[in-house]
Amino acid sequence: IITNHNYGRFLAASIRSALDQTYPNVEIIVIDDGSTDDSLEVLEGFGDGIRAILSRNLGQAGALNEGVAASRGEDLFFLDADDLCAPNRVARIVEYFKTAADADWIHHRLQVVDERLERVGACIPESTRTDRIPANAWRVAERVVVAPTSAIALRRATVPAVFPLPRTLGNVELRWDIDAVLIARLTASGAVGWGLAENLGSYRRHSGQQYTGYTDTAAILERHIAVTRVVAEVATGLGSD
Repeated sequence: IITNHNYGRFLAASIRSALDQTYPNVEIIVIDDGSTDDSLEVLEGFGDGIRAILSRNLGQAGALNEGVAASRGEDLFFLDADDLCAPNRVARIVEYFKTAADADWIHHRLQVVDERLERVGACIPESTRTDRIPANAWRVAERVVVAPTSAIALRRATVPAVFPLPRTLGNVELRWDIDAVLIARLTASGAVGWGLAENLGSYRRHSGQQYTGYTDTAAILERHIAVTRVVAEVATGLGSD
């Protein structure tokens, strides 16, 4: 499930990385969240190779909700339109789901790259070993357990306890930072995760990202505080739908 908003310059590469999986049976759903750039032309170029859903600008939470509702797969994989999957991402996660019977969801590492896909840093998350993630809400609220959206996969059976994601909580509109809220909901539901030390994709850092180039430190901190409060509410079961 690929979510996109005005990332037309990256979208084709993201879709191709999802299509070029070594696993033979993959459904590619792209939710375009009200883009005003050339994203729709990019989607048209893939024809019947993908399922494109055009949405009004609901934010990332709303786009993910639409993608999950439309999906039919046994396991769900998320991907932001500016990131990439490794060719063996689906195959490796399916294998882990088969061997780790208690795993409801999985996160893996991503290699940090720049706009040209040149490596610019270490992999994220920083975990260096494959390990079980207990359903401990406070570890999520304290941001001990973190992972970008593009590093997360979950079983179909886990969906009803997590989706639909809330689009707002209190006075915070969840247009970004939905990765933290998703993990908080998974944990609050009692879902057991596994963190894999394996690199199964690329996380692209570029000038169009939310915080890139911000000079107002106070505004950045206020946003982080708001997101942390939302995560704490969701992780402790206090968040509303």
